[in-house]
Amino acid sequence: MVKKNGESKKNGGSKIALPEGFRSVVAERAAGFYRPTSGVPVQGVLLSRQSKKAKDGKAKWYYQIRLTEPCVGILKKEDGEIELEAGQILNVDESKALEVLSEHVNQGKAVFLAPEEKVPLENGQSFWRYQVGIAEHPL
Repeated sequence: MVKKNGESKKNGGSKIALPEGFRSVVAERAAGFYRPTSGVPVQGVLLSRQSKKAKDGKAKWYYQIRLTEPCVGILKKEDGEIELEAGQILNVDESKALEVLSEHVNQGKAVFLAPEEKVPLENGQSFWRYQVGIAEHPL
């Protein structure tokens, strides 16, 4: 809060630009989360890798991708899929198959992710196998 002439004023949500040469390290507001069961590929620019606290208290990682092609996502697990447009940001949870993306964050590279199949494990769990592609420059 900023005080002026004895009155309290809120900042008003003004956005201050980062100085030249700086890049943001905080998560941007996403339009939705990716669900591989949709079968729809993701194509966009890899922005960052962020963490969130899971219900068990451990950190879970996800990637933020600015879409260059339309995609589908979800807002909440109980809600249905929503259509996302190019330019919107999609959060994609990290998995073993997607850990390779971590070495490419904050470089402005284009990514392509396509879920191929859900593979069952002996312990009753499963994982998604993906086709993952990286382009050196955004499309």
